[in-house]
Amino acid sequence: MSTQLVTTDYPALCEEVVRLLLSGRQRAQQAVEREKAQTYWEVGRVLHAHVLTYKERAGYGEQVVARLAEDVKLNQRLIYQMLEVYRALPILNPGSKLPWTHYRRLSRIPAKAERRFYAQEAARAGWTIRELEERSIGLDAVDSASKSLIC
Repeated sequence: MSTQLVTTDYPALCEEVVRLLLSGRQRAQQAVEREKAQTYWEVGRVLHAHVLTYKERAGYGEQVVARLAEDVKLNQRLIYQMLEVYRALPILNPGSKLPWTHYRRLSRIPAKAERRFYAQEAARAGWTIRELEERSIGLDAVDSASKSLIC
């Protein structure tokens, strides 16, 4: 039996291996994005509950976010986004395939029905974040940065 490559079948083999590797990488990245969204949402949930417990203390929310950001080495803005996403979407669909960037965008849509519609459409059609942003232009809250995120 010859040890030489069968050159007529090798290009097809190479194409199939490349296709499988790319597909595997894409599935891995999607899994990472889903887990990131779930984890950040959970952080928002825990932080929201904690801040509510101490809501009578003036300025407590801002203080806890600042300290938490420093202690866990995260940007304060990211922590505020986690809180904002949780508050806008208090129930996260466990089967959702949307990445974190989509949830951040959806959290800025003030109407629940519109937020739900765009989440379903983005998941169904596989919209990129750019497509979601283009389709939901004009639906933002007046100024999400000025909203009080801490109780």
